[in-house]
Amino acid sequence: MGGQVLALVALQSAIAEAQVTTVEELITAVNDGKPGATITLDQGTFDLVEPLRLKVDMTLQGAGKGRTILQSGGTDWLAGPAETGGDGGANWNAVDCEQYLLAFEDRATGVTIADLTLRGPDRLGAICAFNPDGLELTGLEIREFLWSGVRTYGMEDAHIHHNTFVDAGGRVGVTQGATGGALFLTFTRTSDIHDNRFTKTPEFKSNYFGIKGRQARETRIHHNTIETSFAIEFPFENDENVEIDHNVLLGTVSIPKSNGGPVPEGGFTFHLHHNYLNRTYSVEFHRNGVEIDHNLFDFALDDDGGNLISGFANVAAMGSTRMHNNLISNPGRGIYWNDGVYQGFSFFNNHVRGATTATPRTDGLFGFRVESDGLATDWSAIEIRDNIIELTGTPRSLMRNEASYAAVIENNALTNLGDTASYENPSTGAPQGLLEPLRFRLGADEAYLVDGWNFGRYVEPSETGETGDTAVPSAPTGDTAMPKPT
Repeated sequence: MGGQVLALVALQSAIAEAQVTTVEELITAVNDGKPGATITLDQGTFDLVEPLRLKVDMTLQGAGKGRTILQSGGTDWLAGPAETGGDGGANWNAVDCEQYLLAFEDRATGVTIADLTLRGPDRLGAICAFNPDGLELTGLEIREFLWSGVRTYGMEDAHIHHNTFVDAGGRVGVTQGATGGALFLTFTRTSDIHDNRFTKTPEFKSNYFGIKGRQARETRIHHNTIETSFAIEFPFENDENVEIDHNVLLGTVSIPKSNGGPVPEGGFTFHLHHNYLNRTYSVEFHRNGVEIDHNLFDFALDDDGGNLISGFANVAAMGSTRMHNNLISNPGRGIYWNDGVYQGFSFFNNHVRGATTATPRTDGLFGFRVESDGLATDWSAIEIRDNIIELTGTPRSLMRNEASYAAVIENNALTNLGDTASYENPSTGAPQGLLEPLRFRLGADEAYLVDGWNFGRYVEPSETGETGDTAVPSAPTGDTAMPKPT
């Protein structure tokens, strides 16, 4: 009897644990494995000719990035289409998981994929799943895919961390319109995305988003290094309590919503804080219920084509946005411009400094719309106060139109602003500029440091021989990395 029990235990263990060395063994382990099985892959290259269909609670464990490689191989697989069938976001019927290396069963919750490389230059993507709640992706290198590295539709409690994405999104040959993203996540809740690196090689010419989504709620995106032209995009849907913090963002954060969208009671739609951004077109609007604080916006003088916040919809939105305790170096066209009325914008306790830009730019720093969509701006809800704004070289105006001087403008320390005679700017005695110094580590593995106006790689005190850590001036090496401003 004891021997039979031991044999049964051994059989159950064999079902739950599989060590594979060939692609045939891998396919068998996945197809015949039970939910909850752990499949361990030896180092080597595994050429797939059809998607692997992972089951509930399965774990796919490799030997490490570059050591275990899953890639598309052979000619039996359907050819990867140049078009994606309209997979621009919220249409689940357009998502074709057959064109991905790993395609989960529907509602295959609790899946873990770790420590391997996924590659497929002729595939739409690496991982595709519907409702994969509890998904964990860690230690992955995902590179060279046509549309998306990871494509999910409906997901909760995901943990995506310590991965590298290279050329892992974008549709080949498309230079405008809808495009893919390294992470393309539609309807995501209560998830944590951190310590990932997103980049593309100079040879990869397609549009490419780092993290792209359609509606996120109660989700945090932090400590990532994103070097793609659009770093993060969540347009159109009603997002709630999305926190974007401690990231190196070398591309635009795009969060537009017609009419700005609803704001969750007692919360925010997006909270953008403690990030480094170096593209003058930093944030695409408009969106209601946004907080932007404790960021370093660090722009080169020859990158002066964008407004820091840009809104392109000529419709009214009720707001509001609070932008405070940021450092802004060399704004390009300006700090804020919106083509539609936006009720409720507060800009306070920021420090702005700038020199003459390449063009040179002479636009007013703030471009508020007087009227749109049948609604006039409520100037009492627009406030610019307690800031330090100091310019050298070419003077600029604070505002772009005469009506904007009816906004609340008070207690700002202004240098080389050409329109100071148009508003009173009374002193209140309140502190001007940042309320505390800006100093924090950020990026994947906290590899970077913001120290006031300085940004660079973090260096341990033991490496410098000094008493404290320091930021060594440098920038990530992605193709969108900008030179340091002078």
